[in-house]
Amino acid sequence: MPIVSLLSIVWLYMQGEPTETLSKFVFGVVSGLPATVVLLVIVGISLQHSLHLFVSLALGAGGWLLTLYAQDMIVKHWA
Repeated sequence: MPIVSLLSIVWLYMQGEPTETLSKFVFGVVSGLPATVVLLVIVGISLQHSLHLFVSLALGAGGWLLTLYAQDMIVKHWA
């Protein structure tokens, strides 16, 4: 994930995007990290418990969606 993010930043820079756009991109990536961590942890634990790959991915995607929803509700409540 860090390599893809860095390549994306360089690509945006090479396209001539202003630093404000680069900053928005970086903060967008950072705001997505908690949900991504939840997804990866759920998938990892599911696979350790010998669940089928597609079941593990589905559980991880569900956790990812719930985390994004909770994060959105928290941000809206405090904004």
